[in-house]
Amino acid sequence: MTRQADVFYRNRLAGRLTELPDGYRFVYDESYLADGPAISLTLPLQAEPFESETLFPFFAGLVPEGWYLKIVSPTIKVDEHDTFGLLMKTCGDCIGAVSLREVSCDPGDGASAHGKRGSLATDLSNVGQKDGDD
Repeated sequence: MTRQADVFYRNRLAGRLTELPDGYRFVYDESYLADGPAISLTLPLQAEPFESETLFPFFAGLVPEGWYLKIVSPTIKVDEHDTFGLLMKTCGDCIGAVSLREVSCDPGDGASAHGKRGSLATDLSNVGQKDGDD
């Protein structure tokens, strides 16, 4: 199954990141190309898609790492080696101008799966609490 995430720059749709069977693709949105800035120096504005066998370093750098990854991964129930999954679940409201929203599996419903599951802040709100704690 192909997974996709819409990429936003300052809450404006900038493009779409896709996980392919043999790598990754990022393509800028056509309307964004008209007057939007590049989201990264390594992803300059261009109409042609960027393709790579590995996740683009710009996006991989947005994913939690180290001790924080050890907390986040089990909390949001995403394998710590699933970098694309972590990216989709943790970067809806990450630090900086770029954010990502998972594209719904059903293109006809108009809703994103990220919105249905909740944000990382919501998912992490109970970290450290024991059952029965208020």
